[in-house]
Amino acid sequence: MGQRSRVVGVVGVLGLAGALGWLLARCGIGAPGGGGGVEPEHEPAAPTEELGSEQEDLTVVVTGDRCRYGRETAQLCATMCDPIRDAAKDRKVVIDGSQGSHGVVVKLRKCLEDAGLPSVTVQSD
Repeated sequence: MGQRSRVVGVVGVLGLAGALGWLLARCGIGAPGGGGGVEPEHEPAAPTEELGSEQEDLTVVVTGDRCRYGRETAQLCATMCDPIRDAAKDRKVVIDGSQGSHGVVVKLRKCLEDAGLPSVTVQSD
């Protein structure tokens, strides 16, 4: 096997691995944090509400499999239902799922509704 065919083989394998990683990240499968090492093209806008402001909606931003709201650090959405419920109290919760995994957004919405929050909506631009 010649030098050129080795290079072509290595490039092909790397391309295939990259495509597989991208696909797994888009489906929400893989390592915590989105998997596959694929970063979103742009960061979602930071929520503008202050914690404790009871008149405004509580916006939860989902990126891959991680959630954040207010000034909180993003964490796995699977662990965020109770903290979000406690922070929302009687406010409307808006889930920005435009950068999130579909399955993660659906599970978070269901969990918040089952926790008794009066208004949970999902935005996905």
